[in-house]
Amino acid sequence: MTENNKKQGRFRLPLIIEDKKKYYAILLAFALLGVGLGYLYYVKIGCTSGSCSLQSNPYFTMLWGGLLGYILPDFFVKLKKENKTTSEPLSEDKSPE
Repeated sequence: MTENNKKQGRFRLPLIIEDKKKYYAILLAFALLGVGLGYLYYVKIGCTSGSCSLQSNPYFTMLWGGLLGYILPDFFVKLKKENKTTSEPLSEDKSPE
């Protein structure tokens, strides 16, 4: 955890993660969880008449579940932004005289 997450000894959201692999692993895990929950929604609740465009096909419910699972962690987990500052000062352009 970074210093941003340890302020005053409490856990604060959003959780700022420095490692890109860990961040994308969290996104993938939530997306797969969303796909599973989308399929579970289709099995348990789904549309039996076939007139429901999203609920009548398991692939659509799994796709929507995966998309929601991919978007949801963005509220709670953020990737730390890299500062791209140069250590050397900007030099003046010296043209030949």
